[in-house]
Amino acid sequence: MTESVSGDNRKIKNSASAEEILRLNPLFAEVDLSGIDLFVKEFKRRDEISELQEKTYCIGVIGSGEADVYALSRHEEACTGSVNVSTQHEGNIFGICNVYCPTPMPTKLICKVKCRVAFMSKADFRKLLSRDARLLERYLTLCNKKIMYLAYKIELMGMSGCNSKLAFYLLHNAVDGRVALEVSKEQFAKFLNVSRASLFRTLTEFQDKKLIEDRGGEILILDMEGLRQCVY
Repeated sequence: MTESVSGDNRKIKNSASAEEILRLNPLFAEVDLSGIDLFVKEFKRRDEISELQEKTYCIGVIGSGEADVYALSRHEEACTGSVNVSTQHEGNIFGICNVYCPTPMPTKLICKVKCRVAFMSKADFRKLLSRDARLLERYLTLCNKKIMYLAYKIELMGMSGCNSKLAFYLLHNAVDGRVALEVSKEQFAKFLNVSRASLFRTLTEFQDKKLIEDRGGEILILDMEGLRQCVY
């Protein structure tokens, strides 16, 4: 396996390390990466992690650190005033939604802390998809999940009132009666398209009614039927 190397002293010349980072994401489990150029770059806090590396559009996997995803308007280039919609963690992949189309994603990835990222060109990723049926199936499954997520988000946004939106979200994301919140309450409120104050009022109201128990990073559902009655 070779590695793309340039004069950028932040690029780490260690293809084995790049492969190790890629395999943090289950998409690449047991995938033959021979003949694929990989490289690793380090980014400082507040650096943008761009899909465009060395004049080549790439996919990437975060090997260490965290980076916030900001949604931008069509004509927005900076993150000032944009919405922080999620946070990428170790093993998370990015840049795969537009592998077969040239349209840039309306998002920017900004480091919360120092990050180390492994990259592969989108052309090489397409090559892998064409030669590995397992990878192709995983990729199509991931794309289908993203489509379902968007359909779910549209239904959620069509609801009025924080009570309905929160109850709907909890019911559809519960695993064994628990919902893990991997983002801050502020990010969660933005996802639901409600104010932070409305979210906290509703969480308090649901707890007072013994519908849920808010444990900070996790919400325990105490009364499924009660939540269902809050949806509509």
